Amino acid sequence: MPSKLKLKLFSDERLETAARTVSVIAHDYNNTLAAIEAYTALLLAAPDVSSQAAADLGEINRAAGKAAELNRKLLVFSRRKIPGRERTDMGLFLKKIFPELIKNAKPAVLKLSAENTGKEPVNTEQLKELVVLLLRNAAEAVNPAGGLIRLSVKKTAAGTEIKISDNGAGIEKEHAARLFEPFFTTKPKKEGLGLAMVYGISRRHSAEIRVESEQGRGTEFRITLGKKAQLGGTHE
Repeated sequence: MPSKLKLKLFSDERLETAARTVSVIAHDYNNTLAAIEAYTALLLAAPDVSSQAAADLGEINRAAGKAAELNRKLLVFSRRKIPGRERTDMGLFLKKIFPELIKNAKPAVLKLSAENTGKEPVNTEQLKELVVLLLRNAAEAVNPAGGLIRLSVKKTAAGTEIKISDNGAGIEKEHAARLFEPFFTTKPKKEGLGLAMVYGISRRHSAEIRVESEQGRGTEFRITLGKKAQLGGTHE
């Protein structure tokens, strides 16, 4: 029998503890990276720097840039504050950025169903990143030959629901408890931060996350905006 998974999550005490720890480490890490970048810039500006030294300093800067991007992802997971929000019709917003979303869903075919949902107070850049992360996650799960991802947004009694479903391999039930955990991944050469970032963005928007999955049949993520965040979650 295929393994079925149902998960509902507002926030999670274990993930909240991890977020607080990550936040402290990431802020200190930012200060270290800023110092590395500042001093390499000073050295590169020196009049007597050799071409070899300049090349080496360039490599240091590139490595620091990669570390800074990793740190940004950790902060997306751990931060509570939203930089800025505006009331946005998510249906119209997703239609507007649909061409870019198609690129992130490849090799799967992406189908969009978007209603004029009314407006929610959101940070559009973060909501766009959330959708892109879920699309990439779905695209990695489907068979390239016949992958299909459905993206929909609609108004419900609970709020504005964004739903992303795929016909991929599904999620193993034993992975449910660790699904949004930073650095947890079953995929080779992946950081394991994509769903952790989805959790962080959802938490800052007081959104509920629901996941339903069946092995061999696919997975569905539902993000409901407009719900009041509360501690706790359930999974079957």
